[in-house]
Amino acid sequence: MEQPGGTQGRHAQRSVLTRVADKPLSAKRQLTKPGNPAQNVAEGAAKLVGELYRQSNGSMPVAIMAPATMILMCEGLDFLSKMKGAQITPQLLAQATQNASQGVLQLLGVSQQKLHQVVAQGMHQAHARLASSGVAMQVNAARAQSGMPPQQPVGIINRAMRRAR
Repeated sequence: MEQPGGTQGRHAQRSVLTRVADKPLSAKRQLTKPGNPAQNVAEGAAKLVGELYRQSNGSMPVAIMAPATMILMCEGLDFLSKMKGAQITPQLLAQATQNASQGVLQLLGVSQQKLHQVVAQGMHQAHARLASSGVAMQVNAARAQSGMPPQQPVGIINRAMRRAR
């Protein structure tokens, strides 16, 4: 009896790997090109994940695109550090993370404007729900007395992103 994915799954995987085999060279060029290293690494990571998604004929789960991009971004920064002697500062890491996140959103067809719009809508809805429950006021009053900032609703971005798709 054949394993899940079986022969077809192995052939599909091999096909994807074969088509992506030339990507390390172009990825290396992307990392070492002149300019902003944070932008270069982030752009390279997002492009590679986009290529994997295309080569998988859309079967790559969207939920793993952002984590995969972050892993590839970290690998790219590590390469720059080890091979090119680049200093990986917290600022460089933050900029690369922001650029990589924007790259993934672009791959998914979500513009910055749309993201801000969806997040604002989600925040408004969450605040309305919390305000109507009365619990938020009690929690935030207790937090204010202890010197802590007001509690923000959890999961808003995740819900907003699902609505945007």
